[in-house]
Amino acid sequence: MRWSSGCWGVLSLLLLLAGTAAFKINRGPSVNHLEITERAILDVTVQTCRTMAEQEGRDFVPPPRPLTASGVIRACDAAESSKSFLRAIKVIQTNNKRVDISRLFNPAFHFDDETFEEGRAIITDGLRIIKNSNKLGNFEAAREKLGEITHPLQVCYYLFTIFNA
Repeated sequence: MRWSSGCWGVLSLLLLLAGTAAFKINRGPSVNHLEITERAILDVTVQTCRTMAEQEGRDFVPPPRPLTASGVIRACDAAESSKSFLRAIKVIQTNNKRVDISRLFNPAFHFDDETFEEGRAIITDGLRIIKNSNKLGNFEAAREKLGEITHPLQVCYYLFTIFNA
């Protein structure tokens, strides 16, 4: 199966809909934004490949856990797209990480100072931008924005898990 830029754009959008992991506090090893982002991308990719295989009447054998990019590429029979897949992961991760650098003192990107409405607006406005970028075929911009908005989304989820533990 050949994966086009459009597939990766759609996959990026699905990433937002699938949820993400949270940081762990005092419950074993902690994970960072880059690891959370990669895990979410790999999970959504496996879900997407499974769905596509079912729709095409093919069997799908999921890769072993813990998921790796190479394992997902093999399971999805997408060796010819491996470079673009790995690049897409890096673009999303890099833009996620940049939030801690370029928006370090912007409370809304970290849900600091009770900026919940502003943080939510960053996520929902970003989702709107991603959808529009995908419609226009600007998948690189969609991936960049996805990386940016997954950061506050991860922080929000992390805070939710702490206060509901």
